[in-house]
Amino acid sequence: MSSPPPTSSSGNPLRFLVTAGPTWEPVDEVRFLGNRSSGRLGAAIAEALAARGHRITLLRGPATTDPAPSPHQTDLRFQTAAELEELLARHWPAHDVLIMAAAVADFRPIRQAGSPRKIRRRDGPPSIELEPVPDLLAGLASIDHPGTRIGFALEPAEDLEAAALRKLAAKTLHAIVANPLETMEADGIDGTLLHADGTSTRPGPEPVTKSAFAGWLADEVIDLHRRRITASGPPTA
Repeated sequence: MSSPPPTSSSGNPLRFLVTAGPTWEPVDEVRFLGNRSSGRLGAAIAEALAARGHRITLLRGPATTDPAPSPHQTDLRFQTAAELEELLARHWPAHDVLIMAAAVADFRPIRQAGSPRKIRRRDGPPSIELEPVPDLLAGLASIDHPGTRIGFALEPAEDLEAAALRKLAAKTLHAIVANPLETMEADGIDGTLLHADGTSTRPGPEPVTKSAFAGWLADEVIDLHRRRITASGPPTA
């Protein structure tokens, strides 16, 4: 007989906020700057958590994998980093755990008043000025919230761990998934979960499918959150 899914300190299923897929930042009303994220891993994580009986809000970027339908899951869409930022600010306070699997743009085009609705070839090569996108995860760290925040780092293999640890500290995360850039768009993932306490865990010595990794990560994050809540003790009056 299987045991019930882990629950929050109140005895209810945990509330997970999961992000998936890319952001598309408009250059004009036709074109955009984006990336190759498919959203498959984020959708698989949401499916794994829903299968364990938890409540999921999935924030899903453009052109991403459709998640399996679940009565435990709410699916909301975004396109730009600004839209995702607004959804995070609105929904994070009502959730226990954030898993930030979305691939958010680092920069976006600056569109001036009077910019053409459509850039045309006859006008010659355009000059596109960029501005940095706010660090959405770092911004959430400023919110007084006892929840658990998990980030992702997709970096070249030779600098993966060092870069992931820098992001872990800079964004004040509780853990971060370090995934080598070389596995982008692959069916599998060679991820390692680096914890804020300096420990790390992996599903095994070899890459695994994204579905298998999602199930493993779901159990790891549930356990991490439960241990954090237990260690913090009951709220004081």
